[in-house]
Amino acid sequence: MKPWSLSLQSHYRQTTMTLAIFWRVTRQDGQVYGWVEHDRDRVIDGVTYRASAGLQASAAQSTMDLQPGTLDVTAFLDVSSEADLEAGVWDGAQVTIFEARWDVLPTAVDAAQCNIVLHGRLGNI
Repeated sequence: MKPWSLSLQSHYRQTTMTLAIFWRVTRQDGQVYGWVEHDRDRVIDGVTYRASAGLQASAAQSTMDLQPGTLDVTAFLDVSSEADLEAGVWDGAQVTIFEARWDVLPTAVDAAQCNIVLHGRLGNI
């Protein structure tokens, strides 16, 4: 069982929830970017999660063995350029997709305060 906070556990039992999906991308150079599927920007742990269509999942595949899964996403050129993509600045970036309450934001992205849905690395873009 995931180690969610009592507040998050209680929230999941409600008939109406205030959850949003957040994307956190940390490039190899340490730059951190965030997006949220919501109508307003949100800040968690000093990172502004932009309310934009910067990243959108289109298909996901996971495996039952130790092989890596895949996730197809649209490009996020709202914070980058084609030159950056060609230079490989996004290659190998860490990606964490999580859901959290947008009305009572967590103080950090951790397993107790957020439901981490997916964590992995980008391949070569």
